[in-house]
This record gives sequence, C-alpha cells and structure tokens, in this order.
Amino acid sequence: PGVALGQFFGRLGCFAAGHDWGRPTDLPWGVHFTEAANASVGVPIYKSDGSNLYLHPVQLYESFTMLAVFGVLFYLHRRKKFDGQVLIAYGLIYAIVRFTIEFFRDDPRGDLFGLTALTGLSTSQLISISVAAGAVVFLILRLRKKNIL
Repeated sequence: PGVALGQFFGRLGCFAAGHDWGRPTDLPWGVHFTEAANASVGVPIYKSDGSNLYLHPVQLYESFTMLAVFGVLFYLHRRKKFDGQVLIAYGLIYAIVRFTIEFFRDDPRGDLFGLTALTGLSTSQLISISVAAGAVVFLILRLRKKNIL
C-alpha cells in the first residue's frame, strides 16, 4: 500500500513541475502551465494561434486514483488470504490505471523496440499489458497453491 501512497505524492510533484503532461483539452478542468514549466520541461503552453493551451491534468488523475488504490490495498492488506496478494493486486490495478491514463497523456516517451509505431500503443501501455499478464499468472499460481482455485 505504501508504494501507491508514494505515487500519490510523486504525481503531485510531477504536476507542480509540469512533468508528464496531458493532451490538449477544452474541458473546464484543463490546466494551463507556466512559462517556467515550459522552459524547464518543455510542456506546451500556447496553441498555434498564440492563445493559452489547456491540457488534461493527467498527473492529478493518476495521483488521486493512486490515493484510492492505497485505500483498496490497505483494506486488502488487513484481509489478505495469502502472501503476495497485495503485491499482485497492486500490479494488476496499477497496470489498468496506467494503461487507461496513457490515452490522455501527450508528453514524449519513446518507442519500445519499434512496437509503439507498430501497435499504436505507448511504451507504458505495452509495459502495462505485460505487468497485468504477469500479475494474473502469479494470482492463478498462488490461488492454486492455496487450493482456492
């Protein structure tokens, strides 16, 4: 649970610095970053016509989601049925969260072995699929070992 809580605070830091920004949006909660954030990390701040650019606050989406995940994991930790259950749950939940949030992100993050161009998914989404699959495999193995499955 502590890792999820750390991510809650870490993504607040990302938001404060302008790191890991989101795609442009016209939604009322879109955020406009400062000239300092643009100079520091390159976050775009203006549209092509010179007007202010508002972005999805993906850092806050992930931050508050991870606070909720912390609550779920803390609850699960007190009621776990087997060792590793909380870690497996974290891996699966975070993979789903990160995969989803990636649709709203717009900062450059590279292309893993050319797979991003091939699949249309970001590097983080490809890693999330792998982590989720691994978590499911470990869950099945642990449940079989405990004769729950």
